[in-house]
Amino acid sequence: MRLAGIRLTLLVSIGLLGAVGCASLPPPDTLPRTGQQPAATTAGAARVDLARLSASGAAFARRIDGLTAAHPKQSGVHPLPGGREAFAVRARLIESAEATLDLQYYLWRDDLSGRMLFDAVRRAADRGVHVRLLLDDGNTIGQDDLLAWLDEHPGIEVRLFNPFAQRRLRLLEYLGDFDRLQRRMHNKSLTADGQAAVIGGRNIGDAYFDVTDGTAFTDLDLLVIGPIVSDLSADFERYWNSRSSYPAAQLLRPLDDAARERVLSRLSGSGDGPQTGFYREALERTRALADLREGRLDPIWAPVTMISDDPAKVLVRDRKPAPVATLMERSVGEPRRTLEIVSPYVVPMAEGVGYLAGLVNRGVRVRILTNSLASTDVVAVHAGYARWREALLDAGVELFEYRREARPPGGSGGRGSRGSAGGGSAASGGGGSRASAGGSAAASGGAAIGSSGAGASESSLHAKTFSVDGERIYVGSANFDPRSAALNTELGFVVASPALTATIDESYARDVPRNAWRVDRDATGALRWSATTDDGAEVRDSEPDASPQRLFGAGMLSILPFDWLL
Repeated sequence: MRLAGIRLTLLVSIGLLGAVGCASLPPPDTLPRTGQQPAATTAGAARVDLARLSASGAAFARRIDGLTAAHPKQSGVHPLPGGREAFAVRARLIESAEATLDLQYYLWRDDLSGRMLFDAVRRAADRGVHVRLLLDDGNTIGQDDLLAWLDEHPGIEVRLFNPFAQRRLRLLEYLGDFDRLQRRMHNKSLTADGQAAVIGGRNIGDAYFDVTDGTAFTDLDLLVIGPIVSDLSADFERYWNSRSSYPAAQLLRPLDDAARERVLSRLSGSGDGPQTGFYREALERTRALADLREGRLDPIWAPVTMISDDPAKVLVRDRKPAPVATLMERSVGEPRRTLEIVSPYVVPMAEGVGYLAGLVNRGVRVRILTNSLASTDVVAVHAGYARWREALLDAGVELFEYRREARPPGGSGGRGSRGSAGGGSAASGGGGSRASAGGSAAASGGAAIGSSGAGASESSLHAKTFSVDGERIYVGSANFDPRSAALNTELGFVVASPALTATIDESYARDVPRNAWRVDRDATGALRWSATTDDGAEVRDSEPDASPQRLFGAGMLSILPFDWLL
């Protein structure tokens, strides 16, 4: 019986592998590479004529022109550190769009906030807005019906980036095409009418918008207007028309009536219940979009440069060590005095450690804020970071690890709480958010990094910023790790603004001591973690607040040689 069972298992496995092997993507050369999908997915429906719609955004464009005319060659930047405000601004942009919406995301969860924004996108298309949704296919498991339903709308086009041919057995497809499928589009952007956009570290989901009782992400986005939006729109076109972008209709099965009813039922329930109350409140209290549309917004004006990978990066077959230092040099240039790195995932590799050591030797102060083992959402990445922690300290780098129970200034008490929507400090989430008109850069407090969840019991760092010399700052999707450098595509803006960048330096002095562990060595050379808490100074001689399971898992993972994948 045992031998028969083994034979049966082998036959089933071979059959599954054969099924996976038979699945294949349409040849890239046969796919449409323009802004219009040639055929609708519903009988008799026609795709919206983008040229016809372009004039309808003229009123919004005139308002933006009125703001930008006084700042030639500069873009307006409004930081969005708070999760609620970040959600509200996205929702308002979608609701206010008159002509076009371009959305590009690595992850869009089918949870409360995700469904609310999916529904807002559908309603925008109902009123004549032309919507293009480009999603990385690595995180769309279980969403095929929802995406097919959206794509059926004559005003919505959905494309999947670097997709799986096999929709139900994705893990098995990795066996035959791992080198391609491990490479993902990590970009995150939303652009309305080609006039205003949101970019940054946030994906779409409850953990990013402060609607969770579990772990909430501390993050940062930027609302931008001005010439940089044209650059972003052109970059979206590059991704939309790339060889790795596939129309959803060519990958997903057509829906029957029962499937449509299930999708409608899920979305119709997204606006009910007490959980949505804070969203409605946030929408009512957030003035950034109203101020923008009515010409009252007072953003930071500065030269802004887009840093975006070529979408063909996912087609490269190269397993050489990732040039992490090259990622830094490309984004923020050569530091002369200070380099502040905020990244949830830090895996510098030997080349990255050497790069940072060289900066320190030239007199540059280098500080890194990343997740602790207790706060990280990816234990494997922390294991990769821990391998280089002592080398970083030996190089003269100052290390800080985000506390799981970080409490931003101005919070209402309790773990990870925050007193008002939109607040945020540079290192932990407190301070102002520039939500009101007339706010100054200094008033934004620590808007340079972001804020954690209002009702969350725990916090996890997710913001990605690189600050140089108090003069310029990168905000975007890239981490300080090999995956961002060599495997994923990334998108971010470099803002040449001392006013915005200075908030990073202020936050390290003000907020990091109580919201992060400082990692250094004791008199014997062993690692130690120290922090200033409400009860005074606290010192640990091992990974603080990490569960035994996490300690064991990180220890086991640390012996595996896969840093290049992290």
